[in-house]
Amino acid sequence: MENLGCFGAFIPLGFESKVSDDVKNYICNIERVKKTYDHVDGLYEHHSSEGAPGKYLIFKRWDTLEEADNPQVVFFLANPDVIAGLHTLANFDSMTAYGVLTPAGSGCDSIVGFPMSELNSDDPKAFLGALDPSVRPVLNQTY
Repeated sequence: MENLGCFGAFIPLGFESKVSDDVKNYICNIERVKKTYDHVDGLYEHHSSEGAPGKYLIFKRWDTLEEADNPQVVFFLANPDVIAGLHTLANFDSMTAYGVLTPAGSGCDSIVGFPMSELNSDDPKAFLGALDPSVRPVLNQTY
């Protein structure tokens, strides 16, 4: 993978279809966020992913988008009060109490992979994420 620094993003972002033993080892024995290789397989078995639509996945700040851009998903880094407001807004027109989900996954998976899996859903969900301990240190904590 060219310039992809998140091992947990290969499959959810559509750049791979199978978890390698190296990634399983990293998740189980280095990060220690999953108990066994089977648990890692189960994590991805229950998470659908389509192939990546192109060679690159482009991230842009909202204030730098241009007329021709067509963002597929949006994510916010926010303090708890803003998250509470976004959570309320995401549930505003939901007929259930499950308009926002918090599935386990890598930081990249939670802010891009899971939301992309909802693009064609009749009842799309929002996701609360970036809870993976390995992603926390690289996020801006000043919001």
